[in-house]
Amino acid sequence: MAIEAQINSGIVLGYMVLMIILGYFAGRRTKPTAEDFYLMERKIGPVLILFTYLATLQSMVAFLAATATYATHGVAFLVLPVSQGIILLLLTLLTGWKFRELAKEHGMLTQGDFIYYRYGSKAGQFITGLAGYIFNLFYIGTQPIGMAYILWALGLMDYNTALLLVGGVTLVYTLIGGLRAVVWTDFIQGILLLLFLVVAAFFILAPIGGIGGAISLAYSKNPALFSLPGPAKFYRDGIWVSLFIALPLGIWLSPHLFVRHYMARDRKSLAMIPIAVILSQCIMWVVVSPLLGLITGPLLGPVKDWRIPRADLAIPFLLEKFAPWWVIGPVLAGAMAAGMSTVDSQMLLSGQIFVRDIYEPLFKKRISDKGAIQLGRVCIIITTIIAIIIALNPPPLFIDLMIGVAFAGFAQFFPGLIIGLYWKRLNKYGVIVGLIAGLATVTGIQLYQMIYKVGAIGYFMDVHNGVWGLVVNIVLAVIVSLITKVEQK
Repeated sequence: MAIEAQINSGIVLGYMVLMIILGYFAGRRTKPTAEDFYLMERKIGPVLILFTYLATLQSMVAFLAATATYATHGVAFLVLPVSQGIILLLLTLLTGWKFRELAKEHGMLTQGDFIYYRYGSKAGQFITGLAGYIFNLFYIGTQPIGMAYILWALGLMDYNTALLLVGGVTLVYTLIGGLRAVVWTDFIQGILLLLFLVVAAFFILAPIGGIGGAISLAYSKNPALFSLPGPAKFYRDGIWVSLFIALPLGIWLSPHLFVRHYMARDRKSLAMIPIAVILSQCIMWVVVSPLLGLITGPLLGPVKDWRIPRADLAIPFLLEKFAPWWVIGPVLAGAMAAGMSTVDSQMLLSGQIFVRDIYEPLFKKRISDKGAIQLGRVCIIITTIIAIIIALNPPPLFIDLMIGVAFAGFAQFFPGLIIGLYWKRLNKYGVIVGLIAGLATVTGIQLYQMIYKVGAIGYFMDVHNGVWGLVVNIVLAVIVSLITKVEQK
């Protein structure tokens, strides 16, 4: 390995050591209670809420897969930041404080806790928790894929070694320090991922004339990048509209993001969540990722001719071509921050869900704080191993796992959590029947597509699978609730 690569590897390893050190000190401050280990006693202030939500929301997808998607589909993919900016903002402003207050009053740790509180159903809590855990696995699996591919693509280490390294480091500091370790590292990781993605964009765009030069180059080579349905003719009306609905709902209802509302210390802290959404989406999804995606084809040529023929490796190869070697190490640290800041929250959340929504309802008993932490840690280890196994066989574009599978599943929580917050007639029978039917619809369509190789992952008849599931889910939840007796805890 050349000296430059050794230095860049050292920067990445140094960053990972720093995360473990922070995890150690966080662990020393963590109290032996489930509420502190999983939620920091619900006392997270404005600055930490801003950065933990920002860092958790923005993952390897923003760093890698978004660029590949813009390269393939052009500005049509702006549906993601636009829909998130609108709907996530509204959902947080309208419901965030209500969920925070209910969670604090009733000791809620998870979405399943709300289902039990609102409908008095342990079965509903169990189904919500199990679905959240399973779909979360697909989401977790995307993060180490991206981190490992970056290190491999730039020749710092082979894919499997990189996969074990990033997964292992994240696991260690999450196990040691719980949410405090996650939040403390998120503060640094949030700054790094924004800063170094902008730095990467500067060094890549400067030689071609900056933003204006990038747009001119992309338009001269492929004008279809700037129109609907895009060069691949994919973002037709049905797909664009249904994605506008399914994506932000799936993201906002992702368990590891949803529980951030439970953690806020006060209204001022909670108000940082929509600010985190707007700030990070504008920088990463409206400016940097589209610009780099639009110039990928003109600057790097066809993907099939790349050293590693994966479209989501555009940024590493653009850096390799345009950036000085001493920039690559810090940018890699930012890339690791993008992945680790999401996967640590997902790891921790898997333990929360398993303890509170799966184990306790199944065995019909509440375990001690010490038992909740120990059992959660065991679950986190098992979940990490499963996620690494998923990552050993990555899909052609790992964003497909998130948009097509994970978010479609998370969106099915909408009736039980959001509609039930306002419509008191909704009962446990409607919620359970609707949720099961919605999840079955999403899963059934996806299995049909995989077996018979029909359509793109996550879409059927030009409609996102999450919307198909939601239609079935909401209709049945309403009908069943209207024809059955209202029962609440």
